[in-house]
Amino acid sequence: MAVKISDEEFNALNITRHDFHGDWNYAITPRVPSLERHQRMIDDMTARRFSEATRRDYVRHVRNFAAFLGRSPDTATSEDLRRFQLHMAQQRIGAATVNAAVAALRFFCKVTLERPDLVRHLTTVRERRKAPIVLNQC
Repeated sequence: MAVKISDEEFNALNITRHDFHGDWNYAITPRVPSLERHQRMIDDMTARRFSEATRRDYVRHVRNFAAFLGRSPDTATSEDLRRFQLHMAQQRIGAATVNAAVAALRFFCKVTLERPDLVRHLTTVRERRKAPIVLNQC
């Protein structure tokens, strides 16, 4: 028995392509209102005794990701995360900032969203080490 739903009802579903065989394999996850998700992330960080500065930074990085997406970050795919990391590299954002964003997004996806499959391909970047300046006395 088939049931026809409107485009509005379909768009209200949180359907994302799965990383494995995304052409036919989809994941449906419940939507959590933004304020609830935001509070849950803060509660998750508080339970793990993250400092206030770390909590503030993680929320900021997730907000930046949402602004990049132009939609709620809980609808993100692994491809969206990859594009965001590429965007940061193209903007020449420093390694420390990129690594902080990666840590925040890993926490958000793994712990708050309970979707560890999204962050499998996120990688930290290495910071170039500068050669020390050697002063010789001649």
